[in-house]
Amino acid sequence: MNILAIWFVGLVLTIKCAWEISLLKIQSGKKLIAILTVVLTSWIGAFLYTFFFKEKIVTWLNKE
Repeated sequence: MNILAIWFVGLVLTIKCAWEISLLKIQSGKKLIAILTVVLTSWIGAFLYTFFFKEKIVTWLNKE
């Protein structure tokens, strides 16, 4: 039962991160790559995005 709860929390956090990235004003190709990276790395990607990269991702992805 506890493993199911942990899995569900990870799923919700991953979806939340992907949703936030989809709302950013960046090119759609770069946006898709960022979303796929977070989804494919699941817990690690959601953790890193939420606590470290949230403020920096727009400037990183808008660089030419």
